[in-house]
Amino acid sequence: MRILHWDKKRSFPKEIILHDWRRWAAHNGYVLDSTVPLTLDRISMLFEVYKHPDPHHTDAYLLYHPPIGDTTNTEVLCILPDRTVLNQILEAEKQMALSVMRLLQQKDDPS
Repeated sequence: MRILHWDKKRSFPKEIILHDWRRWAAHNGYVLDSTVPLTLDRISMLFEVYKHPDPHHTDAYLLYHPPIGDTTNTEVLCILPDRTVLNQILEAEKQMALSVMRLLQQKDDPS
């Protein structure tokens, strides 16, 4: 899994997060805010959005992009500052996921 922080200059406990990101999120006060399904023909996935309850928290949202099928390097956790950036990144991640899904389906459908 890759972890992307909106502020590339800040350091964060990447090793701790990678070990069990959901435990880290819960321990740091994040709660599941919503899920966003994405389906293309036979392939489905579910993005997870976590929100920090403190409106002044610097890293207000987490966006989890699960792996797509049996692909590698498609699982991402984004640490984001606000709803606007979350929405922008979510749309970009959805487009990327749809592209990968199309490629996987073309690979599975030799016609």
